[in-house]
Amino acid sequence: MYVKFINPLDYRLSVENVSLDDELQKAYKEFIVNSVKFVSENAIIKGAGTAGRPIIKINKVEKTLEGKLAEAYAISLSTDKNIFKGKNLALLNAMFDLDFSEIQENTSKEFDKEFDKLKKIDHVDEIKSFVKDRETFQGKMDKGIESLKERFKKLTEALKNSKINKVDGLKELYEYKIGDVGNDIEKFETTYKGLKNKYNKILGYFETIGKRKYFDNKFLLKGIKLKSGKRYELKLKVEKLEFNDSSKSLVVKNTSNYVIHIRKSTFFIPVVSSGVIYTNLSFPQFGTSEDENGNTIVVQTQDEENEIAVGAYLNLYINNDWEIPVFAQFGLGPSKEKPLFFIGAGFSLYERITLSTGGVFTWIPELTDLSLGQQVNGTAIIEKDISYSFDTKPKFYIGLSFDISKK
Repeated sequence: MYVKFINPLDYRLSVENVSLDDELQKAYKEFIVNSVKFVSENAIIKGAGTAGRPIIKINKVEKTLEGKLAEAYAISLSTDKNIFKGKNLALLNAMFDLDFSEIQENTSKEFDKEFDKLKKIDHVDEIKSFVKDRETFQGKMDKGIESLKERFKKLTEALKNSKINKVDGLKELYEYKIGDVGNDIEKFETTYKGLKNKYNKILGYFETIGKRKYFDNKFLLKGIKLKSGKRYELKLKVEKLEFNDSSKSLVVKNTSNYVIHIRKSTFFIPVVSSGVIYTNLSFPQFGTSEDENGNTIVVQTQDEENEIAVGAYLNLYINNDWEIPVFAQFGLGPSKEKPLFFIGAGFSLYERITLSTGGVFTWIPELTDLSLGQQVNGTAIIEKDISYSFDTKPKFYIGLSFDISKK
């Protein structure tokens, strides 16, 4: 079973193959066995019944500070406008150089770009080139995080070497604010690792698909070695996915399940069904009457008509691509009193309704030792004397059948 490549962020396919005994073949064999048994028995019986930050102008140059550091900066200037000189200048520069918010924004934008690229892949050959660029992309991202951590380390060292501590209360403020930013950086690093992990998992999924056997942008989804007497159910699950740009996760929007039935090709496809038939059959009846002398004698009474009967069929459909399915038909009228055996042909009117016609055979009652007009003591003697013989001359039938098999 080959499937055209579809972007894994749009749909996910999974297939399971189940091997089962072919019910059609099983029912066919059972029908044959039962038919032989039926005919045999009747031959005998009937022969006997998913921060913002402020902009600050320094020497007419616009610079940005993290929101939490901007508060400490403002308080420092209100205490001493010339506080950031000498060693304290290094602290100011370290605060401006941190660029934490910028790293956050850039990281988010870069991952958004990567995921957008993944979503646009529509041919399997694009996966290989994308995977080759993964190490470059991740190296760039990892380097950005390490650079952020190094700049934060310089910031803490700049605070340690500053003279901020000579100003009442400012040292504790800076320690608190910088520590708070440090916590934010740790949380960001954890978030980054989670984002990176999701990215790698999804890219790994693409990578796995790229390694499958394919041709002309089609993949071999499943292969089956067919065996006679077996039927196969390919249970295909199609999940419609939605990529959440915020959480970078996939959400299943809806799921559709399909079952594809497969059998080894044969010229005839056996289907067991049942239905009713109309025939022109009639059965002679025997009874008693009185002759002119008052004696009880054997007579043939009015024939019993058997126009409507129930039948069990074996329809052998011809395996072709005709618009109207046709079949050869063998059937039984499983009645011990009036057993029928018929052979014919037909076609499907609808998916499970068929019309057929042909010849019907049965066993006809006849007198064994007695003869018409012979004197008897009563009808009991006649019933004991009646035997059945198979009539080789077929009668006409029209059948309407209903398919009862599992397809």
